[in-house]
Amino acid sequence: MLKKSLLNDAWRLLGLYEAAHLKVWEEDILDEALAFTTTHLKSLVEHLEIPSFSTNILRTKLLALVTTIDDIFDAYGTLEELQLFTEAIGRWDTDSIHHLPEYMKTCYQAVLDFYREIEEMENIERQFCVHLAKDAMKSWVQAYLVEARWLQEKYIPTVATKEVFDWVLQNPKMVRASATVIRLMNDMASLKFEQERGHTPSSIECYLKQHGVSEKQANDEFHRQIENAWKDMNEECLKPTAVPMLLLSRLLDFARAADVIYKDQKDMFTHPGEVMKTNIRMLLIDPMPI
Repeated sequence: MLKKSLLNDAWRLLGLYEAAHLKVWEEDILDEALAFTTTHLKSLVEHLEIPSFSTNILRTKLLALVTTIDDIFDAYGTLEELQLFTEAIGRWDTDSIHHLPEYMKTCYQAVLDFYREIEEMENIERQFCVHLAKDAMKSWVQAYLVEARWLQEKYIPTVATKEVFDWVLQNPKMVRASATVIRLMNDMASLKFEQERGHTPSSIECYLKQHGVSEKQANDEFHRQIENAWKDMNEECLKPTAVPMLLLSRLLDFARAADVIYKDQKDMFTHPGEVMKTNIRMLLIDPMPI
């Protein structure tokens, strides 16, 4: 049972809503959470308060830290220095600062201070959130160190190996799930337009003829299959796999693109309106700096 105390907490509702999209099979509670948060977020839209000043300050500090660490790994640190910084983050203690070069000490201390500030803000029941956030920072810095090693070794990682092609040709669950989202969302969104101009029967037309149901019933079934496909993709991304995560991410991105292009059964691929034009402009012409 989801707590009623969530009802007036927009940020916690939004966090739960986003987490619920990582649902996999046999996690009925996340299905319930998604329905719960979707309903109550809609009712809160007109009454949301502006985020607290302290929350904005924390986000700004985090962005500054991320940018600084990114610069250290990309432009300033030697591999030996980056190794020391990564080890210090892994130990996460004040004594480690003495092993760092002078220019790294300020950044390292700022990281410790930032997460200490969060700890002081959180209550006892939510201390696990800070622990998870620290683990995320450690993993992120480790990934940067791997990239730094690649740069020094002039190594260019590749996804296109024989093993990868063999895996794709076997039509594994991840490939099938991504294709399902793309195909069904496309067909539901473009049904009317393709019927008017004459087109090869789509999956929804085939389903209508095969099962003798109404268009609404067919759409409901396709929405169910799409939800199941997302569960399959989440499951495949969360467990060890025989292929690089980079490849799974590409398949996931194809499905995400379909979700944007055919959202709410609108074919913005064939008929790009202002929303799609804005998306393209923000992505390619006026991108937001990260």
